[in-house]
Amino acid sequence: MNGCLPPSKSEWIRAALLKSYEPSIQIDYTGKSAVLCDDIRQAQAAFENLVNNLPADAGGSATAFRFAVLRASRMKGIHRISGKPSLLSRPQQPLLDFLKNVGVRATVTGATWEVESSGWKTLSPSTSIPVDSSHSSQFASAVLLNSIDLESDLKVSVSENMVSKSYFRLTLDMLEQAGIKWTQSGSEFVIAAHQKLKPVTFTIEPDFSCAFAIAAFATLNGQTYSAPTRTSRQPDACFADIFEKMRATTGRMELKAINQNLT
Repeated sequence: MNGCLPPSKSEWIRAALLKSYEPSIQIDYTGKSAVLCDDIRQAQAAFENLVNNLPADAGGSATAFRFAVLRASRMKGIHRISGKPSLLSRPQQPLLDFLKNVGVRATVTGATWEVESSGWKTLSPSTSIPVDSSHSSQFASAVLLNSIDLESDLKVSVSENMVSKSYFRLTLDMLEQAGIKWTQSGSEFVIAAHQKLKPVTFTIEPDFSCAFAIAAFATLNGQTYSAPTRTSRQPDACFADIFEKMRATTGRMELKAINQNLT
C-alpha cells in the first residue's frame, strides 16, 4: 500500500509565522506534488495580510487565529482578524488576558477581533505574565512564537496542567532552530530581548496525524505500513510505537512526501 502524505500542519504554520518576521526563512517539503491543506493556506494568507496591513481571516483554524491575533499585536496600528463563528466560540480568553497585560487593546465584535497596538509595552524584569494554557498549549506557543526582537526581556508563566505539552515542545524546538534562545525555570520561560531570527530552512515532515489514520486503516484491513521516520518531533509520531506494542507492524506501507517549496 503506497500513499502520499501532506505536510505537518503544526510545523508548517509555526514556520509560516516565523517567516512573517524574517522573509529569508525557507519552508521546504520535498516529494511528489504540491498539496497544502486549507488550514495551512488560511494561516499563511492571514500572516501575510497582517504584515501588509490588510484584514486577516483565519477561517476555522484555531491555531491560525490565535497565532494571528498575537502577530497583529506586535505591529503598530489597528488590525482585524476574523474567523468562523464555531472557531470563536472556543476558549479565547487567554489571548485577551495576555493582550491586556502587554498594553494592547482588543475589541471583539461578532466573528471579528480588532487589535489596536503600539507594540508590547516594556515590563519590569521581575514581572511574569501568566499565560493560561490549561485549555490549549496554543496560547503559550502563540506568545513565544511572537516574541521576536523584543524591546525588553519577556517572562511568562505557563499552566502546570498545560494541555498538549508536546506541541509546546515543538514550538520551543523550532524557535531554537531559528536562533531564538529561551530559558526555563519550572513553569516560567524567559525570552531575551533583541533576538533576531536566522535565515534557516525548515524542512517539514509528513503529517503524522494523517499517517496514523492511514496506518490504522491498513492494519485493520490486513495491509502493512512503515513509519516515515522515528526521529520526528511531531507528538503524533508515537503511533508507530503504539502499533509495535500491539504487534501490528507486519509488512510495509510507504508514506511518501509531497513536494512544496515556499520562497
